[in-house]
Amino acid sequence: MLKISEISSENERDYWLRLAGVDPPALEQSLKGYKQTSSYVEGDMLIVPIRSGAIAAGQPLSMDIEEYEGRIGIPLAEAAETGCFIAARVKGNSMAPRIMEGYLVVIDSRRRPPKDNVGQIVAAADEQGDMTIKILGQNRGGFFLVAGNPDFEPHIQNIDVSNKWAIFGRVVKWIGQLDRKRK
Repeated sequence: MLKISEISSENERDYWLRLAGVDPPALEQSLKGYKQTSSYVEGDMLIVPIRSGAIAAGQPLSMDIEEYEGRIGIPLAEAAETGCFIAARVKGNSMAPRIMEGYLVVIDSRRRPPKDNVGQIVAAADEQGDMTIKILGQNRGGFFLVAGNPDFEPHIQNIDVSNKWAIFGRVVKWIGQLDRKRK
């Protein structure tokens, strides 16, 4: 019915929606809420909500999953896969020099087996739901998180059922600009 309503004039649209038992103003309100909190395609762009707060590139931080500071558009050609995307600002430099503090990271939160993310930058959540971005590694059947910054002392965080770490999603894009004063 939504497809029919999309190609109809406004009066016809309301007719078809009401025929389907849908209240047009209620639908508009629902769509507005959806567009504020979910990724969606508009034309040739993927529109991704930016969560308030920050995702850590260091010690995990709490991200406010209910608050959003805006949206960012990404060309569909740069979104290699479909999925459910969110964006968040980075706080910390454990992933420098690739991902610096202040960058936006776009995360595909579609669930995948951890083995499909080995070698990728992932967003991971600890037992409290605090999030960080790190590289996912694997050894002897286990998975671990490690910083990408060569200046950081190696610290490996194992991910297993006992410590309740979980992969939230894969970082598929980062957007930022290095501070011109930095070399």
